[in-house]
Amino acid sequence: SQPDFDFSLRDAVKAGVIMDYTVLVPFMTSGDPKPALVKLIKTLHLSRRILAFCNTVNEARRFAAMLRAAGLQATHYNGHTPQTQRKQILKAFQRGPCRG
Repeated sequence: SQPDFDFSLRDAVKAGVIMDYTVLVPFMTSGDPKPALVKLIKTLHLSRRILAFCNTVNEARRFAAMLRAAGLQATHYNGHTPQTQRKQILKAFQRGPCRG
């Protein structure tokens, strides 16, 4: 059967709904991947805006704290974050980080 709506990734980029992006999926066989991800994000020249998904709210908080400790702009939000704060976070994400 045909989908009710078809809007490909290419169409979304052309329409300006999303910006061109790179998908990075690092694989680790053991240990906590967050310290390695922080190092990778800090040194990766392609990194502009990064969206990371974590399994729990506490994990997201810890990861954001690790990124900030490394000198990177980072925050998190979840279902309990007030709407106004979520909007501020998303606006800051759209502007992108200031990196020298």
